Amino acid sequence: MATDLISNLPNEILLQIFGYFCLHCQDEYNQSWDSRPLRHKPHRTRQRGDIKSWYSLDRHTLYSASLVSRRIRDIAQSVLYHEFALGHGDSWVSKLYTWQGRLASFMRCLTQRPDLAQSVRVCYVSTSLFETSCQEENRAIILEAARALDINLPAAWRQRISSVSPHEKCDWPGTYEVFLDSHLDGNGSLDETQVRNLHNAFREGSEPARRWMNAELVAMLIALMPNLDYISLQGNYRWPTHGLPHSALPALGVSSLPLKTLDLAIGGNPIIQLASSLETLNLHQHSFRGSPIPEMPRLKTLRVTDCLVSAKSLQELLGACTGNLEVFEFEAKLDPGSFNPFGTGHSSDHFQFSEVIEYLERHKDSLKVLHLDLANRGFEMNKIPDDLDLKHFSVLEHVFLNSTVLFGHVPIAKEHEVDHQVLMRLLPGSIVSLSARNDSRWTSCLEEALLTLAGWKGQNPQLFPNLKSIQSDIISMGTKNLVSLFGAVGVDFDIKVCLLSDVKPYLNGMNGRSDLLLPNVESHEVQ
Repeated sequence: MATDLISNLPNEILLQIFGYFCLHCQDEYNQSWDSRPLRHKPHRTRQRGDIKSWYSLDRHTLYSASLVSRRIRDIAQSVLYHEFALGHGDSWVSKLYTWQGRLASFMRCLTQRPDLAQSVRVCYVSTSLFETSCQEENRAIILEAARALDINLPAAWRQRISSVSPHEKCDWPGTYEVFLDSHLDGNGSLDETQVRNLHNAFREGSEPARRWMNAELVAMLIALMPNLDYISLQGNYRWPTHGLPHSALPALGVSSLPLKTLDLAIGGNPIIQLASSLETLNLHQHSFRGSPIPEMPRLKTLRVTDCLVSAKSLQELLGACTGNLEVFEFEAKLDPGSFNPFGTGHSSDHFQFSEVIEYLERHKDSLKVLHLDLANRGFEMNKIPDDLDLKHFSVLEHVFLNSTVLFGHVPIAKEHEVDHQVLMRLLPGSIVSLSARNDSRWTSCLEEALLTLAGWKGQNPQLFPNLKSIQSDIISMGTKNLVSLFGAVGVDFDIKVCLLSDVKPYLNGMNGRSDLLLPNVESHEVQ
């Protein structure tokens, strides 16, 4: 009886019901999560390892609905295939989820049902999908998908050999070309050493050939889904060192991608190259090695988390933002060597706050959010020059910075000499919120600067007329005084400062580096 009642519901009602179990239909991926001040926005119980994945339960509900009747199947599947995002959020924590065969099964379905392939809008590739993959199955599914796209894949791979870049083959030069030449059909003319090297590349050392195959599978997966809005690629040792090869997507006939949002924990420049409408780029634990990032003419939001970035790489990255950038958020990776006052860390060429301002100059009339958290730079973080400010950033509303960039590394005996008016000198007139993270051993410099700002604001209400909130994690006897003084001028003061990496909803699984430890290399010329 209940089934009959459901079956008789109009299509529009069924779509609304099924959409409850689809993050895409709930507009989950477009929800604003970094509005200021930054705060955690939990919307479900935290995933535990000993219970089933909340994400898989929602997917199973849609799968079960598709078995009720042909009519309901068609409606449920149209929603079910809006996304492929196994392990999204914290659902990867569950130990009860089986990853084996999931990627191959999904790709096979897209191959057999092009209508469903056109429904996919969101794709998140967790590296757990590669953990238990079978190489024979991978080869079979990639060939099956190529046939569905009317591509002679072995021939397409061989055509790539002449244009392989140094970055594509760096994990094992020579053997990478052998992989492209013969892995799919075994028809390449290989000598004994090349055959042995290709065999070893799948089974020994860091298994570079398995990594190459994983990258090719993802390239084929992308090629099967022509209407993607959002791609998220988790990174670790299951990928080639430089991520997705440049020649993979063009060889599959992909000349453009309709992406709006891209999350990358691997090298993904080939995707950016084809995504001319990209609006949001999130880089997490990105290496910034390899070829420069292509131009992004429509990019509005750029986030970089858990990274160490040289001044040169940052200049190239921001130089690639050729449109009107509105949001730039950066959170530095921990470099233990940076906290040694008598030495240097592994990234002494890392950019400074002042260099960011210089490179963002072209966006001074569009930038609304500037989030620069350099706390993990330790003693290698420099003070802002006295002649530098943000006044000319005409629409800048939200600023996050560290106390060290305001005052430098001040000896306690010289704290009284610092410029307590630094915030009035630095901040733009359009400021709405300020987050000042205290990364100093002493809080008095930042506290005095905030007290000075509150005092000036009280005497000059026209100063920073749009300022509504300040967050600073200083804990001292004067905290209550700050709350009172700022409250009197209509500014909310809070000692809670949230970190970008703690609140971001993307790439929260077990990410890692993709650097390759090379197996023993044998030259095919050596007998």
